Amino acid sequence: FKYLILTYGIFALNAGTFQFPQMDQEEIAFWLNLIFTLPFVLFGSWSGYLGDKYAKSTVMKTVKYVEVGVMLLGVFAFYTGSFVLMCMVLGFMATQSAFFSPAKYGYIPEVCPPTAISNANGWMEMTTFTSIIFGVGITGVLFDLHEKNAYVVSFYCVGIALIGLLTSWLMPATQAKGAKGAFPWEPLSGMIKNVYWLSRKKELFMAALANSYFWALGLVFQTNTVFYGAQSLQVENATLLLVLPAFMGLGIATGSMFAGYMSRGKVELGLVPFGGFGMAIVGMILYFTTGSYWVSVLFLFASGFFGGFFVVPLYAYMQYTAEDQEKGKVLAIVGILNGLFLLLGTAVHFILGSILDLSPDVIFFILGIITLCVVYYMGKVVPTYLIRFLSWMITSILYRITVNGQENVPLRKPALLVSNHVSMVDAFLVNTPLQRLIKFAFPQRYFQVPFVGMMCRIMEVIPIQQQGDTQAIEEVTKELKVRLAEGKCCCIFPEGYLTKDGKMQPFHPAFEKVIENAEYDIIPVYIDNVWGSIFSLEGGRAYWKFPKSFRRPVTVTYGTPIQASSILEVENAVKNLGESTKKADAMQSNVAQQ
Repeated sequence: FKYLILTYGIFALNAGTFQFPQMDQEEIAFWLNLIFTLPFVLFGSWSGYLGDKYAKSTVMKTVKYVEVGVMLLGVFAFYTGSFVLMCMVLGFMATQSAFFSPAKYGYIPEVCPPTAISNANGWMEMTTFTSIIFGVGITGVLFDLHEKNAYVVSFYCVGIALIGLLTSWLMPATQAKGAKGAFPWEPLSGMIKNVYWLSRKKELFMAALANSYFWALGLVFQTNTVFYGAQSLQVENATLLLVLPAFMGLGIATGSMFAGYMSRGKVELGLVPFGGFGMAIVGMILYFTTGSYWVSVLFLFASGFFGGFFVVPLYAYMQYTAEDQEKGKVLAIVGILNGLFLLLGTAVHFILGSILDLSPDVIFFILGIITLCVVYYMGKVVPTYLIRFLSWMITSILYRITVNGQENVPLRKPALLVSNHVSMVDAFLVNTPLQRLIKFAFPQRYFQVPFVGMMCRIMEVIPIQQQGDTQAIEEVTKELKVRLAEGKCCCIFPEGYLTKDGKMQPFHPAFEKVIENAEYDIIPVYIDNVWGSIFSLEGGRAYWKFPKSFRRPVTVTYGTPIQASSILEVENAVKNLGESTKKADAMQSNVAQQ
């Protein structure tokens, strides 16, 4: 509907039949974007309250009934040719979207287990942007097919709204979670209070800001893409013109699916800076592709592809982190921030395109530079997830990891993981398959190694001042107990040294202290088939030897939580887990050979 108005406005201007001849194309786009974004700001606190107070499935179905009526009014707007009425209908559409969005995203964690949240978000974003592709792309096709008669095309909007209503009847019903507090009758004051409330949850707030930046960037990108096609690529056919933003949407859909797949059952925020960096580089490349329509299509698709990697983990993280009775509130505040950033994006495009009169290709280049700065800032503020993602890439290149029993590691409660120690990358192998960020204890000498030391400090690794020294280990166990009392999940390698023969060594008795009177789960972990790989001590050194094979099969097994009174009990539990892991690997290998 929005692109139908924009297409109608552009071609009516060219034909001299537009009702407001003093407006140019950029101004039409500015007003449409402004009207589309304001309801997300004005009604964000209301939508969050309703999404928590009532069942999210009921909220979505109600919105779909309203949507049909609004689209019928849209048909009347095009019948009269009134641009003002078209904008009013667009405002109504944005309002129902503002109420729909928190319920839609809050619905996911209510019907999915935690390990499926990232994948579910990948499907959600894929289907959302596939629909955007269809909506944007078909607008140009129908506009040309019906001889640029926007009134006839508007009936298709009613048909799509009816399909949405029918589909909503198929959703499994959910239960109301109950909203905290009274209804926020004053939306502006409620908006300020809610944003301030979220700002005190630092990492959640940062994720919300990053998500909002994506939508602001997407708005400017999509709007600029239409002018990029019309002005920089000299496209005159409506179908070819609107295929450009559709390809960007196709890229987001594809990237969203890949992001959901690569998350492998966990929320992987490390994909966010990777996606942001890709969007930035592609934005700058578009400055140089104005000589070819199809090369530009390719890079617009790439910009969307990296955008999928950027946005999917952010939604999954916010859904996973927010408390059950606050999910609607949190996602509504995210909607408010999205609206504010969309307003900012609308203003930025208007300033760059209309006031400064910059060409669309130059605007793309500027957006790329801004995005690079945003990614750099994100890496500075929340670097832990970027480092974990880099560690995931390293281990995925060198090893083919099979993971067993990760469900034994609690998602929120404190827990102590106790693992055998085979290679220099054991911490990566233990941590990357898990949702949680694990706190490790390493020898102090690792902190002296360039780059490794920096990573240790960022990941808040506990230094063991003198490896193997009883007093030093006792000091570390005190720090471990403090972090466990704070609800953290920690991991130790009680052998104290890398194995020099591939066999598990006796656990150091000084680690007994961290086991004593434990009020948290103790989880044995066994890493199998790493001995002989590039980072093990086979041959007497853990570096500077050529790997025997890439994608070496490795198994990481997380055992059933145990209650132990001595470090010897834990040692035996890890040994037993190792024996069962080796037997299972041997059986699987035999089956594969047969």
